[in-house]
Amino acid sequence: MQETLFTNISADRGIHEYIAEAISACDQTDRPELYANIVIAGGSTCFAGFEERLEAELREYVAENVSAQAARQCHVIWKRNRKYSAWQGASLMQDMAGFWKDHYPDIKRELQRRYPKHAWR
Repeated sequence: MQETLFTNISADRGIHEYIAEAISACDQTDRPELYANIVIAGGSTCFAGFEERLEAELREYVAENVSAQAARQCHVIWKRNRKYSAWQGASLMQDMAGFWKDHYPDIKRELQRRYPKHAWR
């Protein structure tokens, strides 16, 4: 496990603290869904036990600094192929015209279902 992701040598914050602070900066009504849907991607998240450690550290930090209820909502989502997630997203987006025509309608429907308050175009 890459310990510096959770305890920075320069006495800065760990990744779990940055996540909690980012969520805390969002609208209060959106926070429960954000805590429940923390998605990790990229090669740095592939260390053995990373997802479990992140969820545990995040729950502990949120319980101490936000609320016990928010801590219970914390859930880290990951896929086995997350090492390639950035590449897959970039390859999908490289054809912007095709993305808007072929992929965005499906993505938009899902987002509209999950975030009905947002004004979707």
